Amino acid sequence: MVNDSTWLLEYGKNVHSQTGEDGIIEKVLSILPETDRWCVEFGAWDGQFVTNTRNLIEAQQYSAVLIEADPERYQNLAKNYSGSSAVETVNAFVGFNKSDSLDTILENTKATLNFDFLSIDIDGNDYHVWKAIRKYQPKVVVIEYNPTIPTEVDFVQPADPKVNQGSSLSSLVALGKEKGYELVSV
Repeated sequence: MVNDSTWLLEYGKNVHSQTGEDGIIEKVLSILPETDRWCVEFGAWDGQFVTNTRNLIEAQQYSAVLIEADPERYQNLAKNYSGSSAVETVNAFVGFNKSDSLDTILENTKATLNFDFLSIDIDGNDYHVWKAIRKYQPKVVVIEYNPTIPTEVDFVQPADPKVNQGSSLSSLVALGKEKGYELVSV
């Protein structure tokens, strides 16, 4: 018998992801009643190495906005997708202020307001940048948390780009509920 809280883990597989996300994301998106085949990832590196969107782009023909702040990594990202009209690459720092929020950055792209999938992986301020997103409402969000913090502990690192402690799972679950989301897999 499958444990109701872990059934999605059966679908875990890595094509380009790190810990089974590709398969779980594929399954979650397959059961959504409506999709638009758009995804967004920031902290995208080169768009190939341990990415949560490349499999969607390659195997599911998703359109994408891939955002990377580091100029050197961004050059590789732009080069890797230079031949794709379905992928927009952006060299920007996604922050939690109005001027650098994901809402502000996406306004200059073709991303839809209710796109299918968002991957947040920036090693620290993930909580704060997700909290700052108000205009765009992705259907599915994958977000990095700090697994060294016990599940029952509510911890949110200070909103500071120089800090990379991350946040606890329980704090991200609470934020997700505030935003209308439910945790489906860890």
